[in-house]
Amino acid sequence: MKFDLTTDAWIPIRNADGTSRLVSLIDLFAGAKKIADLDLRPHERVSVMRLLVCIAQGAGGIPDDDWEQFEESFAEKSVAYLRREDIARHFELFGDGPRFLQLPVTAENPVSASKLFPRLASGNNSTVLDHDGGELRSFGADALALALLTFQNFYPLYGAGYKGRGPCVDFNGLHTLLVGETLHQSIIFNCLDAPTLEGFSGEVGRPVWEQYPDSPNDSAAVVNATATYLGRLAPLHRSVRLCDDGTAFHLVKESLIYPPFDEYSREPSTTIVILGKGDKQAPRLLSARLDQAVWRQLHALTVLRREARSAASAPAVLESFRQNHSDHPCRIWTGALVADNAKILDVIESTFDMPEAIFAEGGRTTYEQGVGHAEYWKFQLHKAVVAYGKKMMRDKPSSRAATTHYWNALDQASGVLLKVIQNPELPDGKKPDGTGRQFGHGSTDPWSALVRESVREAYSFACPRRTPRHLEAYAAGLRALYHKPKAKKKAVAKKVAATS
Repeated sequence: MKFDLTTDAWIPIRNADGTSRLVSLIDLFAGAKKIADLDLRPHERVSVMRLLVCIAQGAGGIPDDDWEQFEESFAEKSVAYLRREDIARHFELFGDGPRFLQLPVTAENPVSASKLFPRLASGNNSTVLDHDGGELRSFGADALALALLTFQNFYPLYGAGYKGRGPCVDFNGLHTLLVGETLHQSIIFNCLDAPTLEGFSGEVGRPVWEQYPDSPNDSAAVVNATATYLGRLAPLHRSVRLCDDGTAFHLVKESLIYPPFDEYSREPSTTIVILGKGDKQAPRLLSARLDQAVWRQLHALTVLRREARSAASAPAVLESFRQNHSDHPCRIWTGALVADNAKILDVIESTFDMPEAIFAEGGRTTYEQGVGHAEYWKFQLHKAVVAYGKKMMRDKPSSRAATTHYWNALDQASGVLLKVIQNPELPDGKKPDGTGRQFGHGSTDPWSALVRESVREAYSFACPRRTPRHLEAYAAGLRALYHKPKAKKKAVAKKVAATS
């Protein structure tokens, strides 16, 4: 069997008219200006975009002051690069020669090819949407190529005795990519410039196929593959080899170990946040969470290191974009594959149109205050439902159902907060010291109004009012919901003294 990733179609893309089709790597770069976007699942999108950026910057170089020249020439250079015999030979999926992201290994018992696909029932994966986990299945070469690339980027602790993870699943990191009007523009936006790269990892390196590790003992090639910018973009974190019939693959324990965030800078699409307090503060990757929508962390995604001079920082791709393409609208895509050790739980994704205000300290602070305002009312909602339950005794409502209803409502309308921060006069409350702006119970801005409406609807959803006992409990819950702390005695005494 033969399948050349440079000339055979395997990447799902979406045309400008909304239709989808498969293209080869050469066709993708040659026609990128007419392609609207990739048509992929979250983990696949990250994996393919990393490959495209690796090819684009491997062929076109790392731009510094020559972005215009890079933008005009990278696609043509990428096509010529992929047609070079010494490069193209590494993009063959099968055969006796070099294989794409594979090593010449064999195992006594090949693993079912189903385990390359996170969505299929195999191993620890769920059987909710797939009931053929134990069956021998054959897959087409196009599907296997995409699955292999994703496997090398994202698979968690897989296989007895293996200690490493794919570089993109470390800490369940949330990945951020820039989205342009065309795929051509998206590739440009996700490439790093020289200054950003220098502060990000230091070493440019080479694409893995230019210095292919023959084994884990090939030290120079291993360092390039695991500890440089271009080397890590197309990872080889597991020693695998596909069977020619498409039903299984060989997998061995010995493989490349990709340094995690604690040892290596990070992936260019991930965000660094500071966790802990006082002396226990430490930088960590911003993790994707299944119980929290991404909009509640957008203020962390926009801390530009050049501006804040802080250990916390936005994704390197966003820093490079803001430095070189700030005249373009900033649309970001965020996504991740969430795993629990070896068990794959789910994938998430979101898209946001980022206003200019969120990249300024004032706008980012206002956004964070808006999220904090929503968090405050979530706790008030919990207290209200608990107070309702105490009155009802044996017929207690679910606080979790109420908070889920509440967050679902805000998740659907989170764009309201992004619009509010564009107008600094809208949040009309102020901090006690008179500085800065904050959201409050009496604020008339759209976000405060939305939060008030959502919390009241969530409380009514969880706490019925069909009987006199319900009404009595409902009133008790309302008192807890809108509870105001009593003034301290000292403050009251001072006020009395001042008026006497």
